Amino acid sequence: GIITSTSRDFRYPLPLLSVAEQLYLTCISAGWSKDDDCVTVRLYLPSQHDLVAKQAGSASSNASSGITHETIKDLLVGVHLVAVAEAMSFCDHMGIDAMLMYDIVSNAAGASKMFVKAFEPLRKAKWSLKLAPDAVAIRDRLV
Repeated sequence: GIITSTSRDFRYPLPLLSVAEQLYLTCISAGWSKDDDCVTVRLYLPSQHDLVAKQAGSASSNASSGITHETIKDLLVGVHLVAVAEAMSFCDHMGIDAMLMYDIVSNAAGASKMFVKAFEPLRKAKWSLKLAPDAVAIRDRLV
């Protein structure tokens, strides 16, 4: 894509975006380009396409399974924080005004509430997850 090729041209790694792009391209080559993006689960469960739907009905809040709902939430929030930090640090590197990007992204169709919530704390931390309170708290709970 345009952003990943630009990041390569400027030697600025965007690992999360690169993985997302590879998943997208893999789904296209599998013939799933017109399907909802949730079809990516098929890459990991090629012979059990309906397993996630089956398992969703049997979800348990029993912490003995090793993975709690809180852990899943932390992982998902963590991915969103990484996405915001990665995207906005790249914008910063490219000289794109952070507030302009905030306005564009936060007002776009399908805007992310996590982007809106994480933007200011990450901006104050200069897009560093090491300095962002939410990211540090999540890390401490997961490690």
